[in-house]
Amino acid sequence: MARARTHYKAGRTAKTPTADGGAVVLRGFVRGALVDPDGTTHLGDWHENIITTKGVEHVMLLFATTGGAQGNWIAVGNNTATLSSTQTAMQTEYAPSTSGGTARIQPTVSTSSYGTLSYTASYASSQITSTATINGVAIHAVSSTGSGSAYSIATFNSSTKGSTQALNVTYTWNFATA
Repeated sequence: MARARTHYKAGRTAKTPTADGGAVVLRGFVRGALVDPDGTTHLGDWHENIITTKGVEHVMLLFATTGGAQGNWIAVGNNTATLSSTQTAMQTEYAPSTSGGTARIQPTVSTSSYGTLSYTASYASSQITSTATINGVAIHAVSSTGSGSAYSIATFNSSTKGSTQALNVTYTWNFATA
């Protein structure tokens, strides 16, 4: 099945995801226009841009570290619902007990190669209850547990945290061109 296309102006298209699991692909284009003194416009051709490694890393780090809606909080929990693109949170989220049960952890954010953004966080053995069933990790823009929509949620086979176990989490986003 071919990917659906959303057409904007001549030369600018963005491929959108389809039921067959197609990836989102964004392409940028630029064109110039000369304008005569009488107002006559002479449009140039569309030219596709090239996004450099430095550009991708800069955009990813800005998203993760600055601005009003950055994704710089990590949450762990137990997700019992089927994941969907409209899901906003896990059903149960475990807050670090050392912060009064109200805050997520702010991870270390880094880029390790072209198109890879990694979030890393560590929970001490005392920060999450010893009988917590954990099967999900999410990235959020806000620190308050149970608030704000998740930017992304990943689930895995659940396990129960023991009383002396710490928890280390690495969440990676990979950006790719098609």
